[in-house]
Amino acid sequence: MLGSLLGIGMALITIFVVPMFYHDMPVEIGFVKFGIAVAISMAVQITSSTLVGSLLPIGARAAKIDPAVVAAPAITTIVDVSGMVIYFFVAKAILGL
Repeated sequence: MLGSLLGIGMALITIFVVPMFYHDMPVEIGFVKFGIAVAISMAVQITSSTLVGSLLPIGARAAKIDPAVVAAPAITTIVDVSGMVIYFFVAKAILGL
């Protein structure tokens, strides 16, 4: 639910607020398609980050590794990399880039 709410919020900002400051969006993309791409990628990113953040310490404990030592660097790395990959895949699919 958090990912969906933040995605909708970012879509509204991208569609209605960004055009006030940035007018040079290519016609074939448009602010609506860009907002939809941002909303979908943000919703998927937050959902996957939440799953990784909650399941990685459980998996570390099952593997007899201290979850506190593993969790912080691994979660940060996985979330950062997956966020960029998710955004680029969604942008390519929706915007045709």
